[in-house]
Amino acid sequence: MKRGFLPVLVTALFFCVRPPLLPAQAADSGGALPESANGEDTAVEGFATETIVITAVAESLKAGASAATARVDADMIAASGAESAADALKLLPGVHLNTNGTRSSIGSVSLRGSRSNQVLILIDGVPMLDPAGSGGYDLSKIPADTIECIETVKGGGSALYGDGAYAGAINIITKSGESGRSGHVRYFFNSQEGHELKGGFSLGSKTVPGLSGHFSASILYNPYDLKIVGGDTITDAVLGYAQWGVSRITGRYEIRYRSFFNETYNVEQIGNRLSSLSQSNTLSWSIGNPGEKCRDYTGQFALNFYNLQWTPAGAGFTDENFSSVLLLKNSASFAASGERWALNASVGGDLKTELLNAYFAGFLHRTTVSPTAAVSVAFSDRRGRPVGVFDAGSRLDVMAGDRTLVFPSVWGGFSFYFDREKRYGVKTSAGNGFRAPTMSELYYSYGSVTAAPDLKAEKAAHLDVSFFFRILDSMELSAGWFYRHETDTVYFDNNTFRNLPAADFNGAEVSFLGAFLLGKDSIVDLNLQYELNYGIYSDGTPFDLNHRHIFRSLLSYRYGEWFSAYVRTDVYSGFADIKPFTDLSAGLMGSYKGFFLELGIKNMLDLELRYHNYTSVVPRSWSCGIGYRAE
Repeated sequence: MKRGFLPVLVTALFFCVRPPLLPAQAADSGGALPESANGEDTAVEGFATETIVITAVAESLKAGASAATARVDADMIAASGAESAADALKLLPGVHLNTNGTRSSIGSVSLRGSRSNQVLILIDGVPMLDPAGSGGYDLSKIPADTIECIETVKGGGSALYGDGAYAGAINIITKSGESGRSGHVRYFFNSQEGHELKGGFSLGSKTVPGLSGHFSASILYNPYDLKIVGGDTITDAVLGYAQWGVSRITGRYEIRYRSFFNETYNVEQIGNRLSSLSQSNTLSWSIGNPGEKCRDYTGQFALNFYNLQWTPAGAGFTDENFSSVLLLKNSASFAASGERWALNASVGGDLKTELLNAYFAGFLHRTTVSPTAAVSVAFSDRRGRPVGVFDAGSRLDVMAGDRTLVFPSVWGGFSFYFDREKRYGVKTSAGNGFRAPTMSELYYSYGSVTAAPDLKAEKAAHLDVSFFFRILDSMELSAGWFYRHETDTVYFDNNTFRNLPAADFNGAEVSFLGAFLLGKDSIVDLNLQYELNYGIYSDGTPFDLNHRHIFRSLLSYRYGEWFSAYVRTDVYSGFADIKPFTDLSAGLMGSYKGFFLELGIKNMLDLELRYHNYTSVVPRSWSCGIGYRAE
């Protein structure tokens, strides 16, 4: 572990030179207390330029200073050449993408060596849960053009988000309407992913201040064959995505409606047919200062639908699963302050109902009630120097269905600042996470897959310690260690689900983010990451991501609005059953008076991924995009 850590740490420190101050960094508050009383971190310039308010019950805790959080914004996503949310996640440390190389293939996400169904995916604060699925969500279908920013919380996040945030959570914040008028359209061709047409526009009302709407959509047609793990060949025929919404924002309140859907139609050569459709509708609201002591009141109502159809070759029937998630969440926050402290507290609750109607399982349901509470306190000394931030939160999930499940979860931590400007310090956090088995794992059996009604919920406890050091406001270096202990992990073995007794995971992360000013308009963004994960089950059961090393780098150059280029590298090694491989991508982007041209190449090396004696070919592909964007 030390041998892998030191070279990367030295490399990161080598790049930590003191560049000229960026224009947006000239002013530094230098106040006695953190900029936000709830301990929110100031983002690194070039990677995040503004604070995005996300509706969540434990909002003050979710963005707390002691959380193991990471964030990337729309500018950095565009500079990296990312085409989907899955590509954008490669910019964040501790995130691993499980994919077959193209966006039209099935993709999933793991955090710090976890399984994908142990990571909760949220879009605009709403959990993307599918009772009929494994608990994961395919992020390769969400176009990068629709993303405002992505945040990750690594470690047990159940006190924040409840069921599913076992090893952490990923929250994707999508773009909303703008006050003016803007639009874009582009055609994109990729030699492995086919033909794609993207477009979108937003409109603002002149007669009603604060009222705006937006619409964006993309459709991908892929006529190419894709080799997947196991040797089967899949042709991904159609993939569609659309999002629309309307919002009204004033000085005191905000109300927003958003809706989006994904549709995929797959055809296998061997005759099996698979199609899926998902749709999410969300209404959110926020009222500022509704009472004398209440700082704000927020809420969300969400209704998600999932439909999956599978027609086995020669079987003579179609297996159709329909599932939905109904969610209602409300919270109120309060603030208080003294001479050397500032406090934020929030209380609220969720009401969630999951429904599943499957061919072999019949109709199943589960309802969860979740009261929550969170507190965050920022401290300063007598001279007004920031000392640190303390965060804590708790949540109780009570699930009722065919059986009753009760899960208490807590989370807390402390951040220490060693200077007045909070440029360097130590963050610590501890908590627990859980994941209730999905209804399909409990009751849905088909063919050689056997469900297990007696499965216990997965539980985990985590500890996280990290050091951060900011150079000016344009660069940040962080290094941390984490430990996660799991019990009753759900494992699929010999076509049957079972619980494993325990597992222990250790890991370390080093990351460096920097923005360098080379001229009046020229900026170079540098992103270096290294992570090491090691896990072992107590009964000797092999773990697929055991002893994993990942090194990532991104170098992008932006010259005003005219020209940008990027080179992105991912190096994987140390897998228990997977050969080491390298993913190298590069691209050029240019624009003039609204017209733009993009050229890129992915997987520049011939790659072959070997996994459990199966071969998955990760194809090299080139792409060309052309379009127009009017502001």
